[in-house]
Amino acid sequence: MRLEYDPRGDIAYIYVSPATANTIVDHTERVGSDDEYKRGIDVGSDGTIVGYEFMNASHGLNLEGLPHRDELATFMAQVSGLRVLSSAS
Repeated sequence: MRLEYDPRGDIAYIYVSPATANTIVDHTERVGSDDEYKRGIDVGSDGTIVGYEFMNASHGLNLEGLPHRDELATFMAQVSGLRVLSSAS
């Protein structure tokens, strides 16, 4: 996994694997129950997950209900500066 963070937009993007860093995103699935876009899952044309996008990342990353949730939580524990809001199954 690889993290990119844009402090001006307060957006964190996590690539699932180095191979997905060059994959073209076919579509983004909005994740969450409210109308405001806060999280997204980018999916390639072959249906594999390319990465995860988190808005307002400085407030914490909500991993609830995401595929790769456990791997994301482990990865984020190794990265300083951003906190995980939820990693419970």
